[in-house]
Amino acid sequence: MSSELKSQKDGEVTSEGDDLTRLLYQAGLVALVPAMLAFFWLGLIREPLIQSGTAANLAQATVESRADMVGLYIKDLELRIDDLTTQLRGQTDAPDLSYARLSFPDADAISFIPLDDLGTVSISPGDFGLRSHIDIDIVRRAFGGEDPAPEFIFADDGSYTLFARGLGKPVRGVFVVEVSQRRLAELITPGNEGRYRIVQEISGTMSDTFIGTLKDEPLVSADVMGTLWKVEFSPNPEWLAAARPSWWGLLLSVVVTLAGIVASLYLLIQRSGQLLRSEVKRILEAAELRTPLRVSVPAITPLAKMLRQLSLLSRRQLVLQARREATRGDLGDVTVKDSDVSMPEPTEAAPTPRELLVDHDSASIIDEIPTHIFKPGSIRGDVQTELTEALIESIGQALAVMSGDRDIQTLIVAHDSRPSSKQIRTVLVKALLASGRDVIDVGEIPTPAFYFATHEAETDSGIMITGGHGDEHINGFKIVFHKKLLSGVGIEEILATIRSKKTVQGSGRTIRSRIEADYIDRIAMDVSLALPLKVVIDNDFGTSARITEPLLSALDCDLVSLNSPEEGPRPQGRCLAEALEALGERVIAEGADLGVLFDSDGDRLHTVTETGIAVGNDSLLMLFARDMLERNPGADVVYDIQCTRLFAPFVTRTGGRAQMSRSGQAFIAEKMQQARALLAGDFSGHIFFAERWYGFDDAPYAMARLLEILATASSGFGDIIAALPQSSSTPEILLQLESRSRKKIMRALVSNADFPGARITTLDGLRVDYADGWGLVHNSITESALSLRFEGNDDASLERVKGVLRKAITEAEPSINLPF
Repeated sequence: MSSELKSQKDGEVTSEGDDLTRLLYQAGLVALVPAMLAFFWLGLIREPLIQSGTAANLAQATVESRADMVGLYIKDLELRIDDLTTQLRGQTDAPDLSYARLSFPDADAISFIPLDDLGTVSISPGDFGLRSHIDIDIVRRAFGGEDPAPEFIFADDGSYTLFARGLGKPVRGVFVVEVSQRRLAELITPGNEGRYRIVQEISGTMSDTFIGTLKDEPLVSADVMGTLWKVEFSPNPEWLAAARPSWWGLLLSVVVTLAGIVASLYLLIQRSGQLLRSEVKRILEAAELRTPLRVSVPAITPLAKMLRQLSLLSRRQLVLQARREATRGDLGDVTVKDSDVSMPEPTEAAPTPRELLVDHDSASIIDEIPTHIFKPGSIRGDVQTELTEALIESIGQALAVMSGDRDIQTLIVAHDSRPSSKQIRTVLVKALLASGRDVIDVGEIPTPAFYFATHEAETDSGIMITGGHGDEHINGFKIVFHKKLLSGVGIEEILATIRSKKTVQGSGRTIRSRIEADYIDRIAMDVSLALPLKVVIDNDFGTSARITEPLLSALDCDLVSLNSPEEGPRPQGRCLAEALEALGERVIAEGADLGVLFDSDGDRLHTVTETGIAVGNDSLLMLFARDMLERNPGADVVYDIQCTRLFAPFVTRTGGRAQMSRSGQAFIAEKMQQARALLAGDFSGHIFFAERWYGFDDAPYAMARLLEILATASSGFGDIIAALPQSSSTPEILLQLESRSRKKIMRALVSNADFPGARITTLDGLRVDYADGWGLVHNSITESALSLRFEGNDDASLERVKGVLRKAITEAEPSINLPF
């Protein structure tokens, strides 16, 4: 064995080389070589071609501009000749040409050649001022009824342009105008750009240069409209060189690109090391905890799992050693040899080995946490007895820890209009700031506007303080991390983090921001109404009142607003059916097109027709599905288990695919994302649009989309709903029961599901489908109750299905009084 190997201790860990940095350098070269080849191709091949093409295009554009100027001049002369010819038609055979001479100051000669008494004319050179046989040919064509194009004609005393127009129909004379070429010479006067010439091309003859200083072979040419001429152009090389694109732009782009590649490589090398060190630190800190660990670098996940296993093994070794010490009567400190186990440095969040052996009173504190308020998609409890300031602070600290684990530095905080929400916000924000998180306080807004903020603000994560549709004394939190609503395991992680007592410390900062105007503008930009509508809105004494008036104003609709927070506290136990009935009466009284009821935090809606009839949200979802599928045939639509069984066949007939989900906002959002659906909704009124919108449940936006549909419809809201598939059904029936009774009933129904002739679905509770109807029993997501719903083809089928489940529930719990 070599001396070098002998000098190393057993189990020593050393580093040899830096393969990661070497790999990053290789990756940089792989990125750099193609970029250099691309720039060489641009500089040596493409750029010269571009330069040459640019010169030709520039010269062509220049000569076409001069040709247009000459053409416009000739067109002006012809228009003046035609106008003069029209004025002379009423005169005798020898018209007065004094006016004509005044109209043509640039004409050298003007004459009129009439027909003789026999209707013929004999012309020779010298007659009527005609100089050559070319002049005579042009005049003869004019007598023949043509409008001959102007021609250049050479004479001994210079060249000129001749125009001829016949007078009258049939022609009884020809009006002849001879124009010098002074103006044409001015129009093609050479400049810095180069030299021009005008040539005339007559069929069967060669081109002759008539005007211009160009003697060399031209580079480009352009026809003069309405003539036999073309303008030819030869540019000056110096002018072309000055007009061509500079090479400096290419050189600058090369330098910037190379600098970007080098800077990115440098940043990658620096940050990769920092990232690995940070991940290793998190793994070591979490080795003592039983809470879930999420690793940001998948390649080191096996290492994290191995450390967790070693940590648990070390913990068991400590406990066994402590027990051996206790049996010997030694109650002193427990000592652990370095050779036995290696423990990470203890932190405030992780108890030391000695603390692991001592019974703490913390168990009683943990037991005082009302775990039932940690619901599948939110935290929600009584602010007087359950959601205490101490618990709010603990929740804020836990969310700060979880945010750090997800690399989230800044959180949006919003709240609804409940009296307790502002105080909860104060406690929560203090906890977040003390934990090192930054806060964007967007104030009192509806929940959909909060979701909008997580998509459009500087950060995509936040906390909404709201009790949903619960009574005034109920409040809580909805949490969004990276645009996704925290639910299920995520909510359990909050509770686990609180119990672990893990905290972080820091000094965050807070800023205030307003998002309502941006939210309203975004809806107004997406939705366009063909006609203004009149809408009655019941705000349920909630936060939606902050946006309904400006939103309806932006959509150019008339609004009748009811039950804003300023009108008083929300009545205890407000009944949905009674609220919809009152809304329907107000719609009829106002002569409105429809009524809309938002829940108090604005993420759910219910509607009534212009005749005051409440509309089921599964029917409303049908209407939205049909509208969306017209633009997106074959798209998926998600609906919850409480919706009518007519929904799936309707979507299929309309050209889409329907997919059933568990009830609950979080479950529907998850199913929607899995299926990549463009639309989703549930019977309770959460509507999710991913077509033209962000994919979260948004009642104000759903209302705007409904108004868009109604504004283009030829019939009213009530007739549109009546044309959809209908059945006999009940609303959601809530059966308030203690947790133990609910579990007993559901366990008995699911385990003893004996319903002959029925199809059983246990996706969410128990749903029993017969040929003529169905019934559903499951746990309510938001209430301490069982939720029931029934549907039948007709009233008799509905009563039969209700009777089947009534019997099954009574057998499971004979003492219960059923409300149906």
